Amino acid sequence: MKLPSLPFVFPVAHPSLGEFNDVLPHVVLSFIGWSALFACYPALVDALIPKVKEKVVARAVKKWKVKCAKKKNKNKVKDDDEYMTKTRAGEQKVVDDALADMYVRLNGIAHALVVSYGAIVGIRENGSVFFDDIFFATSDTSKLFCVIACGYFFWDLAICIKYGWGFAFVGHAVSCIIAYVLTLGPFSQNFAMMCLLFELSTPLLHARWFFINTDRTDSALWPLVNYGFVFTFFFARIVFGWPLSIDWQRAVWTDLLSSTSSTIADANATAHALFCSFSNAFLCLLNVYWMFLMVRAAVQGGNKTASDEKPKDA
Repeated sequence: MKLPSLPFVFPVAHPSLGEFNDVLPHVVLSFIGWSALFACYPALVDALIPKVKEKVVARAVKKWKVKCAKKKNKNKVKDDDEYMTKTRAGEQKVVDDALADMYVRLNGIAHALVVSYGAIVGIRENGSVFFDDIFFATSDTSKLFCVIACGYFFWDLAICIKYGWGFAFVGHAVSCIIAYVLTLGPFSQNFAMMCLLFELSTPLLHARWFFINTDRTDSALWPLVNYGFVFTFFFARIVFGWPLSIDWQRAVWTDLLSSTSSTIADANATAHALFCSFSNAFLCLLNVYWMFLMVRAAVQGGNKTASDEKPKDA
């Protein structure tokens, strides 16, 4: 598998961008592709799973009405008509946000399945090449799926900003963009492929949200989805992710960036290593924070876990 040839040149192509000139058009197309897929979900949901949509909306409205009732009692509002007029716009926003959340999650599931498959294929096909040169080895397969991930995280950043999902999610998207753009240099594509395996927990994250928001937590599958998500998150991102990241960071700082480095690194490679190192460190800490939210919720015994705190993709 490799990137297809394109019949045009990227409009900002410049010699200083080097090999990025060849892949930037594909990143743009990847972003457009994820955006187009996201735009298709309202029609697809209406056609294929309309009852799921109805339940998600009904639950969002129910929660909103309970919240409004509490607020009304607190403020001692007497005129029901006046109060409902003021809150009707808020109710519509709740519905819109719930549907947007659902569509974002569907895109997250699609991305997770695609890049997890790509990571497995890429590592299997090019393992020996990557381990011979952990920093600068590249392959058609790894480049293709890094481009797909890169375009997705640009889309993800736009969504985070549009819906105001806060620092953690904007930071996650920006860090992933930095990391996956720089892999196209090429730089550390083997490490990037392994990091894409973190997405193995994402389908269960979103499946859990669907179970909760369609009132199916009494289903026989609920424990499998609920605990399966926590375990896959923990093992993929903590047990596997942290040692992987520590080993890569050690190689970066003791070999590539060391004054006694055995690896010949130019200024661009050094910059790539620094930016990727800081991005990776931030993402590792973010995964620990999200794991902490899950453990705290479990200790408190409530239904709300990190999948409720996280409105989209991890």
